Amino acid sequence: MPAAEPGLPAAGLPAAGLPAPPSMVPSHPSTGAAASSATATTPRWTPPPASSPTPPLAVTAPRGKPHPKKHPRCSTPDTGAAASAVSPPSRRSSTSSSLSGPMPLATRSFESGLHPLPAGVQAPTLVPPPPPPFSVDDAAAMAPRPPPLHPPWIVCSHDPMRGLKATRDDDARETATRVAFNRWKRRSGFQRPFHVRCLILWGLILPVAGGYLGLVTQFVTPFPTHVVAIVVPGVLALLTMFAMVRVMVAVVEDPRVAAAGVPRNHHYAKVVGVPVIDPVTRQCQVCAVVVDDATRHCKACNQCVAGFDHHCGFLNICVGRANHRWFLLAIALGAVLLLFTTAMSLWAFSLRWRRPAAFAQNCVRMFGPTAARHGAQTAVAAVIFLLAVVGAVGAVLATHLVLFHLRLLLLGKTTIAYFHARDEARWSRQAERQIAVGPALLHRLRQLGRCCRRPPASEPAPPAVSPS
Repeated sequence: MPAAEPGLPAAGLPAAGLPAPPSMVPSHPSTGAAASSATATTPRWTPPPASSPTPPLAVTAPRGKPHPKKHPRCSTPDTGAAASAVSPPSRRSSTSSSLSGPMPLATRSFESGLHPLPAGVQAPTLVPPPPPPFSVDDAAAMAPRPPPLHPPWIVCSHDPMRGLKATRDDDARETATRVAFNRWKRRSGFQRPFHVRCLILWGLILPVAGGYLGLVTQFVTPFPTHVVAIVVPGVLALLTMFAMVRVMVAVVEDPRVAAAGVPRNHHYAKVVGVPVIDPVTRQCQVCAVVVDDATRHCKACNQCVAGFDHHCGFLNICVGRANHRWFLLAIALGAVLLLFTTAMSLWAFSLRWRRPAAFAQNCVRMFGPTAARHGAQTAVAAVIFLLAVVGAVGAVLATHLVLFHLRLLLLGKTTIAYFHARDEARWSRQAERQIAVGPALLHRLRQLGRCCRRPPASEPAPPAVSPS
């Protein structure tokens, strides 16, 4: 008889402690008398009584042949001599047969041989942790957020809400729009809505700069003057643009608001003529922060501006303590730039009559032979004169603005304070004039009404007096 494989019973013999079926008898590899003697000497196996349960038999197969529909570690029976070998009852089979009900995950892992569990041990069930307690912050986070604000691109006033009033249908939409606007604030001058003045300014800068560099400088023929006419305005333009950008990107919000970290009051309704900051407590009704006397809440930017001077519509940003110096530098450089370009434009325009041959030669060099005609040269001169007029108007306005702000610096006032004082003085003068002129004017009107009144028709005429 060949030796049995370790861990497996001998071929043809029942496993230890297991009864064999009635049809199974001990086999012998030899034949003849030896086989008959083995049969005669070996006692036959008798089945156990029906009362004792018979565990199922597990048939093992050669390793390396996984079943296509089971775990790779499970094996399938193979045809041949190895298929008839009887193995002891599998611990997995007995354990799975002893468990009842739905098979948990740990038991399935045990059945696949990944995590074996002892016999009769219930697999642990995973209990999820309890949810965290519900707080007020969670309720605020779960509350429906108002719709985002979509301000218009262009406005004609300093009230961005004016463009949204036409879209309000009911009180709910108006409340939602007000809440969305109170959540919004202007971060820089490049953020919409853009004022019409800002668009006019940038719409004039680009054509005037292009016309000056492309047209006016071509008629300044002497070499040193030509270089000066290009370099000096170029440097001034770069410095002016740098100062303007610094004004527009400056953070003008009061540092107290950012340091406090208090949420904004989204449900405050702004009223025309009513200040957002309480004049007594100095608390902003939108930012919910106590500020100093120099801070004002700009309704166009919807934020508290430290050292508020005024809201500049040309730069689309508030001018305050953070960017007031850059604002003065920008308007001063702009005034000098406009004065210089205006002078150069008038110089080029005068060449049309002072040196007509040189002017005609420059026109032909720039626009071709068609510019040799008198009408074409006149058109070129008209364009140069138009650039000079635009530059002169801009230079006058910029110079007036520079002088005005220098006067405010000498007086120690801000722009908004100056205009408020001027308006109050004007209203007081008008009130005094009405008090002084009103009664006399009413008396004269009453006298004029009495003179023009006719007597009633039913009244008899006075008798005529005869001379005595």
